[in-house]
Amino acid sequence: MTLIETVKTLEASRQLGIVSSKEERQLLLDWYQANGRWTESFSEPFHERLTVKENIKFYIKWFQSDFNVNDLLHLFNLNAIQRERTKHIQYDDYVLMKLCIAYIQPCKQLVFNDILYNLHFETINQIRQLMTIFEETDHHIVHLLTHIDHAILLTDEVYQVKNEAIKRLEVEQNEKEKENTSQDMQVLNVFKLAVKTEDKTLFLNPEDIDFIEGFEGKVNIHLNNESWLADYSLTELEERLSPYGFYRCHRSYIVNLQKVKEMITWSKNSYSIKLDSSNQNFVPLSRAKLKEFQTYFNGSTVPFTEN
Repeated sequence: MTLIETVKTLEASRQLGIVSSKEERQLLLDWYQANGRWTESFSEPFHERLTVKENIKFYIKWFQSDFNVNDLLHLFNLNAIQRERTKHIQYDDYVLMKLCIAYIQPCKQLVFNDILYNLHFETINQIRQLMTIFEETDHHIVHLLTHIDHAILLTDEVYQVKNEAIKRLEVEQNEKEKENTSQDMQVLNVFKLAVKTEDKTLFLNPEDIDFIEGFEGKVNIHLNNESWLADYSLTELEERLSPYGFYRCHRSYIVNLQKVKEMITWSKNSYSIKLDSSNQNFVPLSRAKLKEFQTYFNGSTVPFTEN
């Protein structure tokens, strides 16, 4: 069956998540939209000259809704910025406004594309609470997502697309964890590394990182052809990332073992790790770490080359 045919077989539920590639998400978005669902990709701008409150008033009138604008501002935590023009608001507030509009419009079948992407922890927590309100008001929500950890934060019903086939993932979460938001956010902090760049904060998935380099008391986090300077210590990241396949291969480097392609022996006391990344990075391997490093691969999965 095709991806669309497979999605058609999913039972209707209050809220479910589908983890897939960018192309697959776009295919599903187009299909859901063509079949009458309200879809939101969080990309279309608001009227920039209007304030937050004026924009929401406009949509209340447009959809002939009987919602009260002040109640909506409170519900979606927009009171503090209600008089700001939308061209000046932060991305987190933009997403909350988009959710407010989705709540106002009459369609109860909603599709959100990568709703948690690039948001602060506090906003993610607000959105999780808002999703409960959407469910209580008879909305049915499909989340199209890039990352499994985002899906797990939003719903217990999570599917992953592989080769156009959809497999349901087992999600275990006890009631105490569901009720204790602060614990949930601590768990989220393990899954993501916050990196500030200009006026934004990026949240990097550990699985995407190639390696981490110590730099003047901070770290450089390398991913593909880019790097970000962050206020962590190598010791802190070694402890936090070791459960996710990261290894302290040198006093100044932590490497993602999933990205290791080859180990190079330059001389009796000089070794490097070659990574399977877009720019074929080389990371130094300490002689003292050599034997321990080899045990991760049993000498067979990763070739060891002498130069």
